[in-house]
Formats: sequence, C-alpha cells, structure tokens
Amino acid sequence: MFDQLIQEVSGRFGLDTRQTRQLLGSAVALVFDDTRGGFAGFTERLHGLGLGEALQSWRAPGPSEPDPVRPGQVEALFGMPVLGALSRRLGLSPAVAAAALGTLLPGVVRQLGGQTSLAPLPAPVAGWVAQGRDLLADATPGLAPPRRRSGLGGLLRAVLWLAALAIAVLLLLRACQPTPADPAPAPEARAEADAAPQAPRAEPRIDLQTQGGQVSVAGRLVNAQEKHRLLEALGDTFGAARVKEQIQLDATVAPATWMDRLVQLLPHLKAGDVKLGLEGDSLRLDSSALPEAGRFDLSQQVSQAFPDFRSEGLWDRAMAALSALKPGFGADDLVLALNQSSLRFASGSAELTRDNAEVLARSAAALRAAPAGTRVEVGGHSDDSGDPATNMALSQARAESVVAALLADGVPPDRLQAKGYGAAQPVADNGTEEGRARNRRMTFTVLK
Repeated sequence: MFDQLIQEVSGRFGLDTRQTRQLLGSAVALVFDDTRGGFAGFTERLHGLGLGEALQSWRAPGPSEPDPVRPGQVEALFGMPVLGALSRRLGLSPAVAAAALGTLLPGVVRQLGGQTSLAPLPAPVAGWVAQGRDLLADATPGLAPPRRRSGLGGLLRAVLWLAALAIAVLLLLRACQPTPADPAPAPEARAEADAAPQAPRAEPRIDLQTQGGQVSVAGRLVNAQEKHRLLEALGDTFGAARVKEQIQLDATVAPATWMDRLVQLLPHLKAGDVKLGLEGDSLRLDSSALPEAGRFDLSQQVSQAFPDFRSEGLWDRAMAALSALKPGFGADDLVLALNQSSLRFASGSAELTRDNAEVLARSAAALRAAPAGTRVEVGGHSDDSGDPATNMALSQARAESVVAALLADGVPPDRLQAKGYGAAQPVADNGTEEGRARNRRMTFTVLK
C-alpha cells in the first residue's frame, strides 16, 4: 500500500526501510490521534498553518507528487516532544526526522484521507502503526498502548480514581446550574449551534504595482478601516493623486494581520517599478525592472519585514550567482555560488525561516545538476556569545536543517554532509555586533 512511498523516502533521506516504516506508522497514528481530535483535528491544524490548499492537493488523486510539509510546519503540527521522541528512538537528527515525516504526511493523507479512524487497516500497516505508537509513547501518552494493572493496589487506585471523578462531576454539575438571570439555552438551540459548520475565512489579498511614480493597488480586505489605513499610507508615501485603487471589501475575509508590516515597507517600494503581492502568508515580488543593487536592497527589506512568509521573487547574491551557473559547471563553481547565500533561521533556533524557500529550491536544483561524485559539506558557524557547548550544538543543528531541506528537495543523500563548528572559525571581530552577525553563517565546502 505504501511500498513506493517508503522506497522514495528511504532513498531521499538515506534511511533504511525499517526506520521509514516506523516513521510512516508514527505519521498515521498522529494523523488519526483521537486525543487531538482525530483526522478532523489534524485538518483543522493544517488550515491554521495555511496548508488548506495543500491538503486539497494531497487528497486529489493524480500522478504528480504532492509538496511535502516543511520541517518547521511539522514541528508546529505535532510539537518538539514528538520529534524528539522519534529522533531519539530511531537514531536520527530532529531535522531529518521532521523532513522525512513531512514528506510522508501527504502520502498518508492521499491513501487514508477517506477514513475517519485507524480501523480498518491492512495488516502490515497496522503493524507499523503499532510500532509508531510505541515510539511516541513517551511524548504522547494518549497514543501509548494500554497497560494492564493487577492486584489489590490496582483495584484500590481504580476505586480512588472513580471516587475523585464522581466528586469532580458533581461539582461541575452544580457550577453549571442555570440561574434566573442567566437562563440556559434550549437543547435545540445548543444542538443547532454545535452543528453549524465553521467555514474557513478567505485570505486577505493585496496586489501593488509601482510604475513611473504611480501606484495601483487591488485586492480584498475585511473592512473599511483596513482599506483606509492602506490608502492613507500610500497617499503619504506616493501622493494621493498618484494612487489608483480597486480594493473590494468582504466580511468573510480574515483580517490582514500583516498590514502594519506592509505600511512600513511602502517607502522602499519607491525605488522604481516593482510588483508586490500578499495573500495570506504568501508573498510574491517582481523587482526585475530594478538595477541589480536595487534588487538586492529591496529583497533584503522585504525579507526582514516578512521572514515568516513563503516568498517568491526575492533576489539576493546567491540567487544571482546560482542563476549565472553555466551548463557543465564544476564543484568549485557550485560552492562559490552557494556561499553567496545568507540563510536565515528563527532566533536561537535551527528552524529555517520561510523566506529561504526559493533560494533553497534553487540550491537543490544546482546540487542535483552537479557533476557525478560531487560531495559538499554544509557547515554551521556561530559567534562566541554564550555557552560554547550550546553554540556548537546549535551550529550542528542548523547545518542538519539545511541538509534536511535540500534532501527534501531531491538532492541525493551521498552529496551532502552536515557539520557544526560553533565559534571556532570566525571571519570577523566578535567584539562588534556587525562582526558577530558575519560570524553567524552557513558555509559550503567541496569534500575531496
């Protein structure tokens, strides 16, 4: 049932089939975990992470391979205790466990999304799920197999537990008794309210285009206050007479939580003719009409404003260098381009921010096209602030996160190696903030 998926994930991440089967069993158990609302709860959490459209593509039959869930999203879905338990029990790094689990999830949904519970499952899959439950027992007690209790000690514990439960129920019933000033709703009304479907709200959307000092803006927002806020800021930045708008108001749209950041970014859009689109937590930038230095600067400003967005069109020195690679490039040319990148992580974390997605995809394409036998070390480096052991561990974890992201994009496992150096190889003075920032970096080196 899952044989092809298991082989693909095993090959992509350098796992043996036993590890992949146990990860698959864990994925199935987590997707249908009753303690978290079962499959309905899983889909609700996906929508909350902006993966509603992705979920629909997973459930649609077809030959195309669905996009994987990013490691950071896997952590948000299930929590670090789950990833920690899986990685410890399987002997994997948390980054690799998250990336492999994120690749398995779409396949699980595609195969089993029509079910509402774990039963029935084919015998081999049921066995993998049992193993997955055992792996997760420490982090998710609700998934642990039930343990039998025996003897008078167990009976006494059961009696005491039932007595405590009865007292709690009586107290709860007394607290819930309606008062004349606050009559309880009729059962029919409660049932209707509970049964009413909660439709997901549409995403707010804004498309901005500047051309010749003029700016046009279109999209959809939830209310007049948001619209007025944006138009006022555009007028202050470009001049009210230069603004042309076609913004629709729709009460079913979610609030634009990014409005403050967009308003602060507007002055940087005066650099020339650019296009900027925002929808939900996705961003599109077209700065191709600007000089290259202007593209670098604007992309940096956009990245700083929206690091948590999945961004398309950001243009940094790595994107320029990778795009300039000629057919038949060598390993040295490759790492020279890769070392132009400034990969970004959440503060104090090994989680890559979402604005790295495009440069990682371009890097993975270049690594896949590299000459046969090319091997590259991904090195993590830190400044000398704080505890040296902590810095070493974080630099190793960040290197592993980059490797996991590249593996998830199809780079063969034998082409990459992760290594953390901590603060051992500074390239600038750690006595200044600028120097410390330069020392916090990722490096790519050809392995001979």
